[in-house]
Amino acid sequence: MAFAACIATPTKTLTVDRPAPPRRSGAYAFIFAMGCRLTAMPSERTIHGSRVMEVVMKRFPGLIALGAALVLTAPAQAAVIDFSAVLLGSSEVPPNASTATGTAHVVLNDTTGLLSITETFTGLSGGASGAHIHCCVPPGTNAPIQLPFTLADGFPLGATSGTFSHTYDLSTALLLAGSVTTEAAFITGLEAGLAYVNIHDANFPGGEIRGQLVPTVPEPSTWAMMILGFAGIGFTAYRRSCKSTMALSAV
Repeated sequence: MAFAACIATPTKTLTVDRPAPPRRSGAYAFIFAMGCRLTAMPSERTIHGSRVMEVVMKRFPGLIALGAALVLTAPAQAAVIDFSAVLLGSSEVPPNASTATGTAHVVLNDTTGLLSITETFTGLSGGASGAHIHCCVPPGTNAPIQLPFTLADGFPLGATSGTFSHTYDLSTALLLAGSVTTEAAFITGLEAGLAYVNIHDANFPGGEIRGQLVPTVPEPSTWAMMILGFAGIGFTAYRRSCKSTMALSAV
């Protein structure tokens, strides 16, 4: 028995000489309930037993591949990478019982070598005597100072609470700080999660609060939404192509 597909014109219905597909559940059944049949490209008239995502993956594999490539390669290939840290006394090595807290947000452009940091802290037991980025050792161990935050840079030395923001050119800042670590080695260590931010004072000369800098990447749900977005764009384009093909066939 022949069946009616999507309506091509207000006055004309295109009938395809193929058996009606079996009943399906889920998204496939919903589309039928809306009164429109998924119609194939000119090479075939109907698609039997295919769900919406199967159609998209078959007709637009490039979109799915692009979404997957973003997930797999974005952190490694991105020129601009965000890092964050939560500074606590319990993160010091050895840990302490300080109630002070802080946060740090670092933005690294690993192409230009520019590093921007915004740091806030509150509740230090004494005025801050120094603050730095230390690198490059595994978490849970102490590393040498690589990038100090100085009064000239705007760091509020002597304060128990404050905010600091500055942009460094790593090609010169590391040398000025007397670091023996090269710019490339520092960037590699930072991207590998081997760097931390530390704030010192007279009561805790080794550091009162500390936080490991870790790359900030989108949550898995965010990547999923991006991929679904690509799939949605592909499916919309596919539907429009179907309608155009049927309209031409009905003339």
